[in-house]
Amino acid sequence: MEAAILEPLRRNESIVLHPRLENALIIYENQGQEALAKLYQSYIDIACQANLPILLCTPTWRANSERVQESHVELNINGDAVHFLTKIRDEQHLATPEIKIGGLIGCQNDCYKPNEGLSPFERKDFRLGKSINWPMLVLIS
Repeated sequence: MEAAILEPLRRNESIVLHPRLENALIIYENQGQEALAKLYQSYIDIACQANLPILLCTPTWRANSERVQESHVELNINGDAVHFLTKIRDEQHLATPEIKIGGLIGCQNDCYKPNEGLSPFERKDFRLGKSINWPMLVLIS
């Protein structure tokens, strides 16, 4: 099962998304933290009811290095998002199934438009920290 984080936030009138980083910065706002925690908790609750493990991915779909630099944001967004999810995980009851955290690094261009895709060499550069064409998931814990 996959569960969206960004789409419910887009429909939440009290949440303002960043024009380039989407929902990545709301971890720094009280209202954003509350909305995210509620969403993640709803998915954890489903996993608990089914007695299944769950992978929670950071809300960093658009927080690749290029977009962060363009936005002039001097925060450790990806690291802070991992800490945010770690706190949510650590607040769970002992009976909770296994909860893993994944760091999601978003695409460079619009991944839904193949003509904006990068060459294999450009993709390799991102994996070394320069640019990306599709999302990359790193299992944190």
